[in-house]
Amino acid sequence: MSRHLIIDSNLRELLTELKYVGELRVGQKPNYNSMTISNNGSIIDYIFRRFNRETCDSTAEYISNLCDRTEAVLHDYRNDTVLQNIILQHLEIFWNGLNNLLKTYSNIARIKARYEVLLQNINLIFERYNYSRTEHQPYIIKKSSRKELSPSPQLYRSQSYPILSNNSVPKSKHPESFPNNSLVSVLGART
Repeated sequence: MSRHLIIDSNLRELLTELKYVGELRVGQKPNYNSMTISNNGSIIDYIFRRFNRETCDSTAEYISNLCDRTEAVLHDYRNDTVLQNIILQHLEIFWNGLNNLLKTYSNIARIKARYEVLLQNINLIFERYNYSRTEHQPYIIKKSSRKELSPSPQLYRSQSYPILSNNSVPKSKHPESFPNNSLVSVLGART
């Protein structure tokens, strides 16, 4: 059982930032100062990012700093498995957004290399904490029945994962891989 009854404000802020980056899709860039999202190729978004001094290098620095902060917080909560799992779930969401950001910046070699290394580091964090990405997917409630949960449809698009070991993340995820739709089996609950 967790020794915390609530998530403190510093951790809430970190989780919010992880989730914010996780919202990025291919072709989108974060405006991290205002926590908004810009579309790649938009003149207005380009001017807004330049005005706020948000370049590809400053974005990469922000992302790297966010990874470092997350790793430090995971270490701080090493004795609290409940909060540790919450952080790892948000880190997984972040991982997906970072992978999309990597594709957005794929034509800039220095940024692409930096993001690939960060993704590899996050995979090592998952391994260190025995966190299986396939067991902890975000779920949405079906409209037809509030009691049943189903995997988010966005998760099943084929994705490529840069520089991963053979035992890391599968190249695609399919709803058929879940044994049944029960909450226990889908969420990977442990006894």
